[in-house]
Amino acid sequence: MSPMAWARTAACHDRLELPWTEDGDWSLRVEVRRMRVVCASCPVLRACATYAEEEGICGGFWAGEWRTEAKVLARHRLARDAA
Repeated sequence: MSPMAWARTAACHDRLELPWTEDGDWSLRVEVRRMRVVCASCPVLRACATYAEEEGICGGFWAGEWRTEAKVLARHRLARDAA
């Protein structure tokens, strides 16, 4: 099974009108609100978050939040410090 097989059932799968892969600084607030609503109702939200975290994705809107390099690095530092 593909590591992203879960994405076919994601609530965002057919919502191509929203800027999922754009830079968060360039997205309109109304678009961000719409994306958060879509994510909140998503049946694979946890799988999306896990995939983004495990792959170290640092761009786009994943599992209800913007993934930026700074956020990803901060999470890795926290995990390292907790170990």
